Amino acid sequence: MTVLRQTLLQSTLASALLAFSMTAMAETAQQKPEEAQQDAPQAGTVGKVQQAAGQQAQLQQQLASIQTRLQAIQDKTLKAQPELAERADELDALIMEKMSAAIPEYEQKMERLQGIQKKAEKGELDLQKQPEIVQEFQQMRNELMQAQQTVMQDEAVVEQQSSFREAMLSAMEEQDDNTSKLIAKLEQLQQQRMQQMIQSQTQQQQAAPEAKQ
Repeated sequence: MTVLRQTLLQSTLASALLAFSMTAMAETAQQKPEEAQQDAPQAGTVGKVQQAAGQQAQLQQQLASIQTRLQAIQDKTLKAQPELAERADELDALIMEKMSAAIPEYEQKMERLQGIQKKAEKGELDLQKQPEIVQEFQQMRNELMQAQQTVMQDEAVVEQQSSFREAMLSAMEEQDDNTSKLIAKLEQLQQQRMQQMIQSQTQQQQAAPEAKQ
């Protein structure tokens, strides 16, 4: 698994959760005009939810932009150094083996999770009317995140990953001396995204009871 591909895969579950949370926030924030008039105090919380959704969308765009730039650098590096591409495939295979051993039907569950994410991004899910989808998503997300954390701490994975990461970063820097800055920025934005997700979940919980009043 390449340095960037590892970073992207580790953020896949967070990305899915972000898209899912944003959809839930948007649905929570939707009100009929007469409902808003009957419960004016609710407008403050709903406004915060809508604002948070906009901020998350903006942050996601920034992340996508940096990921695209890093992906281009990585692809160019691997093309120039086939031996690194071979090592990347070996690391990919090792991690996939560990994940499949940790979770039965790992690939199918990952595809299902990403499928829900895509539908959420397209607005094809009514999360308030489909609570079973929310429960399924949360269960799969938790299972996959726990397995991922365990696999990334596996001794064989850590050793092979550390060796490859050092070589890959050095090679990418030779291709583009902005690589380290881009990766640092990517990690910073990912941390901000996690903080926003925690805040959005709190706002959803505050907005939901008000919407029922």
